[in-house]
Amino acid sequence: GIMAGANMSGDLKNPSEDIPKGTIRAIVLTYITYVGLLWIIGFTSLRCSDADMNKCPTVADAAWALSVGTDISLLPEGGLLYNKLIVVAHSLWAPLVYVGVFAATLSSALASIVGAPRILQSLAGDNIFPWPILEYFAKGDGAGNEPLRGYVLTYFVGTACCLVGQLDVIAPIIANFFMISYGVTNYACYAAHESKSPSWRPTFKYYNPWLSLFGGFLCVACMFLMDWANSLISCGLSLLLFLYLNHIKPETN
Repeated sequence: GIMAGANMSGDLKNPSEDIPKGTIRAIVLTYITYVGLLWIIGFTSLRCSDADMNKCPTVADAAWALSVGTDISLLPEGGLLYNKLIVVAHSLWAPLVYVGVFAATLSSALASIVGAPRILQSLAGDNIFPWPILEYFAKGDGAGNEPLRGYVLTYFVGTACCLVGQLDVIAPIIANFFMISYGVTNYACYAAHESKSPSWRPTFKYYNPWLSLFGGFLCVACMFLMDWANSLISCGLSLLLFLYLNHIKPETN
């Protein structure tokens, strides 16, 4: 299945045109579906269904109450703020929701487990960061140069996150990683355009460098709206890495 997905672009008549069109259509359909679900659930649900609506505590209030030792049973459990599977109550067939959750989780996990080690292997192979520990992950195994060492590392990192046992603790951190990755990718498109690099020749007729810059800004804004503390740490580490690379000036393309 993974190899079929990797070779799918080769089956297209015009990959450079079909891939962007397919991606944009998928994003539009997903956006409509998500926003539609948001409105439906929002119109038909209470913020917290088992508490005084005038005193409905927020998630932050609940986290503070737990930190000072408040009995969990005294906190609300129903409604938009506290029922993590409120979609089940609105579904025609509840098991279908659980099937969807498992499918989405497994597909996302598989993509990360396969993608992250290869990125680590490429980073180590390009010798961008001249650290001996990274050189260990540059070596692949087998005819396909599989990043087996990266797979093992990814397994232990993923297991450590699972052992935390609280999705609400892990989710903001993971979302922060995605936002900063997307933000830098958007900015890289803008920077490539501004640098007038001859290798940067986007063929997508709706491409606009200012839209890329705006997309990067939106990603950073979402980061701070979700978790400003983690965002400060992430931006700080990114800035330190940039200054470090600017200082050592690695001999790599």
